[in-house]
Amino acid sequence: MIVGTPGRVMDHLGRRTLDLTAVEFLVLDEADEMLDLGFQEDVDKILRYLTQGRSRQTLLFSATFPPPIKRLASKYMHHPQHISTIEANQVVNATCRQEYYAVIDRTRFGTLCEFLVR
Repeated sequence: MIVGTPGRVMDHLGRRTLDLTAVEFLVLDEADEMLDLGFQEDVDKILRYLTQGRSRQTLLFSATFPPPIKRLASKYMHHPQHISTIEANQVVNATCRQEYYAVIDRTRFGTLCEFLVR
């Protein structure tokens, strides 16, 4: 699993400290926010890199579905499917519990690891 901002991933690709050749799944969460924050070029470069003769599953999660997201989907995905649209005040899953944990910076990585192995 590789987790990183588009800028950080591009930095590692440029320094050849990250190998994406075995990536089978790509998840872009908050894709609309990434594009709004100016990461369009980096996201395009990463997606182009990952599509060079490789097969992978790509998922784009976005609170909104603006034209730039539609372009990304049509350009880099085969037969993209739009799963669902919800209204702004609609409760999606009332049985889903959300929690927030405030952690000290120096314990952040350890705390994240604990959650991932649960």
